[in-house]
Amino acid sequence: MRQVEKGVHRFQLAEVEVWGQPKRADDLTSENLPAAEKTRPTRLRCENRDHPLGVDAQRPRLSWWMESPVRGEKQTAYRVLVASTAEKLAADVGDLWDSGRVASDQSVAVRYAGQALESGLRYAWKVMLWDKDGQATAWSEPATFVTGKLHPGDWRGKWIGANVSRAARADGVLGLAVEAGTADGVKWVQVDLGEARPIERIVLHPMHHEDQAAGGWIKGYGFPLRFRLELSSTADFQQPVNVVADRTQADFPNPGWAPVVLDAGGKSGRFVRLTVTKLWHRGPNLPFVFTLGEMEVFSEGKNVALGAPVAANASVEGYGWAKAQLTDGKALAPTATPADAEPVVTRKHPHGAIYLRKQVTVAKPVTRATSFLCGLGWSELTIDGQRVDDALMTPGFTTYDKRAQYLVLDVTDRLLPGPHTLDVMLLDGWYALERDPWGHGFHHKPYLDQPKLLLDLHLEHPDGTETVIASDESWQWSEGPITRAWLCEADEDRRIAPGDEGWRPVAAVEGPAGRLVVQKEPPTRVQETLRPISLENRDGTWVYTFDREFTGFVRFRASGPRGTAIRSATRSIREDAPGIPARNFTCVLRGEGGGGVRPATNVHRDRQGLRERRRAAAGAGRSGRLPGQRRGRGVGRLSLLERSGQLAARSGAADAGQLRNLLAERS
Repeated sequence: MRQVEKGVHRFQLAEVEVWGQPKRADDLTSENLPAAEKTRPTRLRCENRDHPLGVDAQRPRLSWWMESPVRGEKQTAYRVLVASTAEKLAADVGDLWDSGRVASDQSVAVRYAGQALESGLRYAWKVMLWDKDGQATAWSEPATFVTGKLHPGDWRGKWIGANVSRAARADGVLGLAVEAGTADGVKWVQVDLGEARPIERIVLHPMHHEDQAAGGWIKGYGFPLRFRLELSSTADFQQPVNVVADRTQADFPNPGWAPVVLDAGGKSGRFVRLTVTKLWHRGPNLPFVFTLGEMEVFSEGKNVALGAPVAANASVEGYGWAKAQLTDGKALAPTATPADAEPVVTRKHPHGAIYLRKQVTVAKPVTRATSFLCGLGWSELTIDGQRVDDALMTPGFTTYDKRAQYLVLDVTDRLLPGPHTLDVMLLDGWYALERDPWGHGFHHKPYLDQPKLLLDLHLEHPDGTETVIASDESWQWSEGPITRAWLCEADEDRRIAPGDEGWRPVAAVEGPAGRLVVQKEPPTRVQETLRPISLENRDGTWVYTFDREFTGFVRFRASGPRGTAIRSATRSIREDAPGIPARNFTCVLRGEGGGGVRPATNVHRDRQGLRERRRAAAGAGRSGRLPGQRRGRGVGRLSLLERSGQLAARSGAADAGQLRNLLAERS
């Protein structure tokens, strides 16, 4: 035999002779097959997933395979049963939908056509088929699906986040700005609410902006000196027009950095127009301007202007200013508070992780526990200190002002009767991006905001009752060991634990403008672990090299005195050139023996080499044991998809083993 690759041998036969009397095999039909080999329906799927958790389609699509050993077999009809319980389905009762016998060969995307489904419930279903001879198969094995939140009002929880004050925006994204050569150049901006509504009040949010030419940081920067606020049913503001406020006769005093609330008294209109008749002067030889951070329009207690289209007869588009930002919900001025109010809360690490916690007690046994979770930008749910899922960087990236994804997880085995601790770690992800060095401008997107959480945890009990634990103001938050969490870099101080500086009450916050949908694509998970192929010391820096490029993170073991800082840097081959910065992860050790080190958020794209270096912080003493090749061995290759098979072929000089190696290197 010829060895084609390590551990694999191959032999080739030129001819095979079979001795004996010829005998014609019996024809394969469903009648002469053993029961286990008969034609049957298999691979039942709902919304293209196996036993999915979280189906938010009100008429989900059902699919199946017809499996048969009979050549040329085909489906000629089907019957689907969908039941509210597994017991009813086992009794062949489809209390929600019994399609009856449907003459059709369709087996993909058959639309559910039964009674209306409810949010958060488990449904069971099965299918029977008829073959080309009109013979019915046995029922398939049962399949299940769990519905998601089918309607926005089905959510019990509130959006919550850290109760920090809203600082002046330092990310380069501002609000609306208009420039003119004279103070009396009439400028207007208007918001389209989509339909006529009764308006209770309109809130104008001034800017807190730094303008060195005008004297530095200024509260109420560029707020209109004279203006008129009107409502109309037409965009051209012909009659009728409802006037909400007319401040054109005298200069309006600078409001500082506090909202200006104007009572609309229930007047109705679709379009809201602010006409400025006198602009603020930045200074000698400088233009006149007016600016606004945000315009809110409240109808029935809700800001109906959020995300609404904005039109203007002039606006500055660039340098962080844009008229669309007038309704993005971001540049809100803080509400004025009395002098004896509690001090303003700020985050010590603005781009570190936020840790949310709630103590709960489960009073009675749980038959099923399902978590519906949307934590923006990225989130991790743990119960009693144990993660409930191995998915990474969830939920997936979307355009959050159009669509935000939530996850549905089965956590039944984590919630026995008794006390439990729920923890959710929130990271910036793409939703609160610190910076975007790739030139796509993601850090200027209008949806950017602070991390936030929406959670419903449904507990079903044997007596038929249900308990819902939801995100609300009873939760608490703190900072913790992850002090910076950028997409490709991270800093972690293991001397810090969540709650070391106390737990603070959370605040109810406004959610993203986009609609909530269940995440349908498979989440990112570790698919493979690689080991370095070499280790060398370059001027005190230990350099690990791997045999391929990959997308993943570094994992290694380390020990050292308390305060020892370890920096690991990674590059791909194509980035190993002067002027291209490495991706850095810094970890400060707590000094309590060795342990595994890996970034919670630092994911590299196409990285081949790991450069790992440790140094002692001031006063920390020696840096401790140096890493060995086995101690720095872990690198995870991340993927959205699981490996479903492999390809083997032979062409020319390349045999199957070489081809598999080539494909592995390209993966």
